[in-house]
Amino acid sequence: NRVYRDHSAVDSDSGEACGTVCSRDGLFSRLSPEGSYCTSGEQIPPSAVRKVPYVYGCWPFRDCRSQGTRSAIQVGQHCYGAGQRRDKGRTDITVGCYCDL
Repeated sequence: NRVYRDHSAVDSDSGEACGTVCSRDGLFSRLSPEGSYCTSGEQIPPSAVRKVPYVYGCWPFRDCRSQGTRSAIQVGQHCYGAGQRRDKGRTDITVGCYCDL
């Protein structure tokens, strides 16, 4: 049941937590194989590539390819990696949550 759930349909101003998104399917917010709870256009672990739509764009790679692993966590409606500047840009908005039993 390990899978990224699309978070992009959620109102980006609501700040809905990944735990809430996952619970809709009877799952829990968990760490991905790379150690990330969420994905955004600036935090794309390999396991999230082509799994969710990056509707707010990607940076610095506009083709939304993997950007490695930086242990992303959700802060409000944004998803940040370790050491990332928390500037609340559009590409920081959470678009996917890693869910599991």
